[in-house]
Amino acid sequence: MMKISKFIVMLPIIFVVAIFLYFFTQNDDRRVTTYMKDKYDMDIVIKNKGLTNGFPTDQEYMVYPKDHEDLTLSVIIDHEGSLTDNYARMLEADRELHQLKKVMPEIEKLGFVASKEDNLLFVSENSISANLYSPTALDIAHFEEADLDRFFALQKLIKQSGATIDDVNVTDMKEVSESTVLSFDVKSIENVHTKEELLFYMKKSNATVASYYENKKWASKKEKVENDRFTFDSPSGKGDSWFNCREMNQKGECTNIFVQIYFKDHTLTQANRYLEEDFVSIFTLFEKTIQPKASIEYSFIEESSDDSLRFTDYEIAQYASTADFIKRNFQ
Repeated sequence: MMKISKFIVMLPIIFVVAIFLYFFTQNDDRRVTTYMKDKYDMDIVIKNKGLTNGFPTDQEYMVYPKDHEDLTLSVIIDHEGSLTDNYARMLEADRELHQLKKVMPEIEKLGFVASKEDNLLFVSENSISANLYSPTALDIAHFEEADLDRFFALQKLIKQSGATIDDVNVTDMKEVSESTVLSFDVKSIENVHTKEELLFYMKKSNATVASYYENKKWASKKEKVENDRFTFDSPSGKGDSWFNCREMNQKGECTNIFVQIYFKDHTLTQANRYLEEDFVSIFTLFEKTIQPKASIEYSFIEESSDDSLRFTDYEIAQYASTADFIKRNFQ
């Protein structure tokens, strides 16, 4: 009975707060609408709104002109109540959008489409990116035979359009966690005239592509190191790479590598008399055999575990020996 009474007492307060929040939000909506009308004589539609990152947070509205749905721009109400917008920047992007749309029918013939939910162009303060989607999966293992031709044709169309775009991102339509994204910087490929040149550029600018080719290059060395106690391949069978490039040099070679090593259960312990031998062979592969010398992050995990131990090659080098490393980090 007491709880019901308290709830009844709270109802008017909840109602008042709800009314306040409603009118507060509506007031901001009206401010944004009036601001754009007064400043640009523009009638707008509010697409969505939310808070910006950082502290203090500001209120950000994504809006577009009623007669121009493709032109999405941002209006900020800062924490002091002042309003700003990026309309001038968006007008610049709109000019590029019209240029790009001239070649979109040909781009679509190549099997690339614009998203129905996202804008074809993404505009930040410093760059303009074109976002395309591939309904067919991007399989890096078969990129040369399945996709290189159409990516080569795509970059030619982008250049022919005359649109001043900084980069192009192509995402396939697999599940988000498994989707593949391939990108190219338009200025960087100004002098790309052959498919071979484009492939070389993709290797040195896309970590996914570089990882595939570098994995392939060193596969025979990997097979000599693995044994029945550990493997570089995920037990789940997911993932195409046995190590991942994080950074590449101008030759498309890895200069920063992440590798996960899967050990049999109950073997990542001092009791495993082969652990030092296995670690030495792993370190030798990545720090001496694979060239050029890269920065390495190792992740050691047992096959049935969710918990890994991570160390960089620099951290491991601080120990007196591999035996000392094991003694201080493994039970």
